[in-house]
Amino acid sequence: MPPNDTEALQRALDTLLSDSSATSILLLSRDTALAAALELPAETVRVTALEDPAELEPALRCDLAVVIHQLEQMPVPTGHALLARLRDLHSDAVLLHTSNPQVCAQEMLALGFVPAEATGPGRWFCYQRDQFFERRAWNSPEQWAHPQNFRRNRW
Repeated sequence: MPPNDTEALQRALDTLLSDSSATSILLLSRDTALAAALELPAETVRVTALEDPAELEPALRCDLAVVIHQLEQMPVPTGHALLARLRDLHSDAVLLHTSNPQVCAQEMLALGFVPAEATGPGRWFCYQRDQFFERRAWNSPEQWAHPQNFRRNRW
């Protein structure tokens, strides 16, 4: 990747990370030079050669997963499986950067990813568990059945 693209990617990543309180980061990127060039916090695990999502250690847990240019080299179903695994098992938030035209915004939305505001080459998508799972009013103790009211209130 040319240096000016790396700088633009770093600026966009800094902008997106400024809104995050992440202290531990998992970086997945096929581009080893890019992975080394990006300035990230000290507690960053860098994974550069990943063919299958199952290769990630199940015990690996971080605040934020950053996926850069990983989906370009994977079949679409494998890429979706990787994003779902990161989202469900490895982190509370996921940032995805891709320049792959096969990545459809509708598919990303189905996985819980929304477009992120960032400038530079490619597109950014973001998943945050707190924004995806909203608290439901019906799933609160005030709405649960109370055995002491079974004879008084009939449904």
